[in-house]
Amino acid sequence: MKHGERITAPTVRLKARINEFFSAPAMTDLQETTMIRLEVEAEHYDLLEWLHCQKENVKTYWRDRQDGFEMAGIGVADLVESEYKVESKTLFKRLSRYLHDAPETLRYYGGIRFGNQTDIDKHWRDFGMFRFVVPQFEMVVDKTARFACNFLFDPRNPKAQKRSLLEALSDISFDLRELPVRNSLLLKRRDYPDKQGWISNIKGALSMFRNKQLRKIVLARKSTFDFARRLNPIEILQQMQATGQNSFQFYIQPRKWVAFIGSSPERLFSRSHRKLASEAMAGTRRRGSTPAEDQQLEHNLLESNKDAHEHRLVLESLRRSFGNLCTSVDEHDKVSVRKLGTLQHLFAAIQGILGRDVDNGQILDRLHPTPAVGGSPRREAMRHIAELEPFDRGWYAGPVGWVSKNAAEFCVAIRSAQVVRNRLNVYAGAGIVPGSEPEKEWDEIENKIAAFLNAIHRISGLEKRGFWRRNVKKQSARLMT
Repeated sequence: MKHGERITAPTVRLKARINEFFSAPAMTDLQETTMIRLEVEAEHYDLLEWLHCQKENVKTYWRDRQDGFEMAGIGVADLVESEYKVESKTLFKRLSRYLHDAPETLRYYGGIRFGNQTDIDKHWRDFGMFRFVVPQFEMVVDKTARFACNFLFDPRNPKAQKRSLLEALSDISFDLRELPVRNSLLLKRRDYPDKQGWISNIKGALSMFRNKQLRKIVLARKSTFDFARRLNPIEILQQMQATGQNSFQFYIQPRKWVAFIGSSPERLFSRSHRKLASEAMAGTRRRGSTPAEDQQLEHNLLESNKDAHEHRLVLESLRRSFGNLCTSVDEHDKVSVRKLGTLQHLFAAIQGILGRDVDNGQILDRLHPTPAVGGSPRREAMRHIAELEPFDRGWYAGPVGWVSKNAAEFCVAIRSAQVVRNRLNVYAGAGIVPGSEPEKEWDEIENKIAAFLNAIHRISGLEKRGFWRRNVKKQSARLMT
């Protein structure tokens, strides 16, 4: 195959499929608005590079934790969003409207805010309380590579719809090029709360444990990095993938220069028909620089009473939730260590068979937020989080994932960041239980945002100018661990 043929073939093949659909006699039998998905085979492309090369402002990306499925999408075939609180049952009922007759490969991708508070920070307004989209065009890679077009068929004016789809298709480029790393000067870093505020919050939480108000609370920090020019969020996510083993990768761009990105190791739940799976993940150590050090850190994590207590609270919560949702539960009793690129965590899996009338909304309400990102008891922890944290979590630690006709998968949007033009807001939290030490919890968060710090380091090119040590370390906290 010639080079030029390889570039143009996916759009040529999909154009033929669109023409075939609109000229087929069966199209005249469609009298109601129906979700249509047309797919053609494609070559294997780097999907983040493909996404970067597209002109469309709305972009979506998802890669599962096992690297068995990857999707990059542009545009909007259907959008479900709201700036107001909506019951989970109502949300998922709306998502199922067009999924009922759709192929299994059609999915809504999106996410939901961590909490229900309506005083949304201005930088989170583009995301709303929730936002789910079926992309108009997708590149998908699982066992094969495919190029797809999704659209809500309008029986009132099919000619105009066909013309619109072909015009949008003509704007799609397969002339891919490797993403350049464009240096941008890092101007400043700020932490919310700062270190003194963090210490104060931890001491306040410890007093609540003594008063028996809480068993655990997860407190988070927002670290804001301002650059001299606008950032490319795809570039940041691409650089993070090098250390994103065993993690879900996601990218939600509602408009140009605004995106929510992340590399989360934690599954909230996975459902396939009536099979439900989730996991308890808590307790953190960094990875060692040598195999011996890595093993010692793993041993230290497994022997830590504080981390075991933190993990046990998450697992107990999952057991109760599965007991309410499932007719049978299969729990893996042994607690192991899940090793990631830069961190390792205590881990235990749980599976079950759902009751016949249980839907995605009920699963979400039972499981989110887990004690791994909220606390225990849930209601008290959520109230104190809202009181103590001097920022809006937005989608951080909320459910992000996808929904199809008979399946769904959501990760917990930790190890995540929001990009707004020239600003990068990085979020991370630490589980606070009796015995927690403010300094160690501060350092744990630094370890958790290390992938973003490394990306910042490369984007800013600070070590080349000698700027890193002289200037950034003067900010409220270090940039590198």
